[in-house]
Amino acid sequence: MNNELKYLLTVANYHNLTKAAEKLYISVPTLSRFIKRKEKNLGHSIFKKTGNYFELSNSGRAYINFLEQVYSLWQKLTDDLANDFYETNLELKIGFQANLGRLIISDILPHLNKLLPNIKLYTIENRLSSMLPMLRNDELDVVIAFDQQNDLTDLETASLAKGEVVLAGPKLPPNIKAIKKEDFNYPWLDINEVRKLPLLDLRKNSYFNKIIRNYFLLHENELPDNRFTLTSISDLLLAAESGLGYAVTLDTIVKLNNCKNIKLYSFDDDKITNSLDIIFKPSTKNKFLINTLIDICKSDVNHKLPGL
Repeated sequence: MNNELKYLLTVANYHNLTKAAEKLYISVPTLSRFIKRKEKNLGHSIFKKTGNYFELSNSGRAYINFLEQVYSLWQKLTDDLANDFYETNLELKIGFQANLGRLIISDILPHLNKLLPNIKLYTIENRLSSMLPMLRNDELDVVIAFDQQNDLTDLETASLAKGEVVLAGPKLPPNIKAIKKEDFNYPWLDINEVRKLPLLDLRKNSYFNKIIRNYFLLHENELPDNRFTLTSISDLLLAAESGLGYAVTLDTIVKLNNCKNIKLYSFDDDKITNSLDIIFKPSTKNKFLINTLIDICKSDVNHKLPGL
């Protein structure tokens, strides 16, 4: 069942946003925004509201009935096509960045195996710059990665989520002051506060290393004093979660890795964003498999990043 139908049916069954949100493991504001957005798109009220009590309107019942029919037809089509695949030797070669290992290995690959158990899956974990030539040479069918300003004009992309570049680390000490700043999603730190923080860094010339270097060179014309230089995002997050310092990363990476003890802070004068994408060749022969992978990825990412 897709999220749209699941969310609406849960609210209809519980007649209450708080109880429905608890059942769905999302926040009440996220669920409320979802319903308002759906009603605006439809031009009709899905629910009749009496205080905190939600009851399906006639339009809501008709819309849910429509969604159930669409879902049933899609499920039948998927099952029919999957049955055809069971009699073949199709395979899918997936590349992904190391910072997505937990999402890919724990969620997406098991879901794909469950839906299409007879498809041969091959995976490789590497840098995006190394995987793009493999994709173009048909050594990979698809790459799941954060776009780091590479030229993708000859390729197709499906966006899964957008993230903000942030400082991630423990709670700020009392002598560091963060403020609320328009257009930023987290408490914002200016250069005078950032320079006081113990910074964690990735290897030289990595995407995040370049961001923090350019930030300090622009504002202070000197490089930061980094206490730790690490080679992987997982080690960087571990150091940040252990309270050793503050790392430049993406909020989506922190959330996808389930780092609950890390606080996020905005910085820099302009917000820097980055997109988590599925990248593939327009001429791919595995379009159905890739579309199935896209649906699974969107479902898993939306579950981990509600509202993004």
